[in-house]
Amino acid sequence: MLLMHGWAIGLSALWLSHGETLLWSLLRRLAVRLRAVLAPPAVPARPGAAPARFAPPVAPRPAPTGHGVSRRGPPAAASAHAA
Repeated sequence: MLLMHGWAIGLSALWLSHGETLLWSLLRRLAVRLRAVLAPPAVPARPGAAPARFAPPVAPRPAPTGHGVSRRGPPAAASAHAA
């Protein structure tokens, strides 16, 4: 029985070793094919075509903070009772 378990361990290790190699090679091949499928086709530039002009991005204005409500600290009613 010990001999059969040894054979099973050896065959399993060999099977897993080759299976892992096969899996990684399959994933590499799949990645190459997916990259070719998902990559956009190269479009040749038209001669004399002017590049598109875009307006530069506008920096956002800071929000006015003078009318903000501060809600930090205990409520006014709670601090009156604690004193």
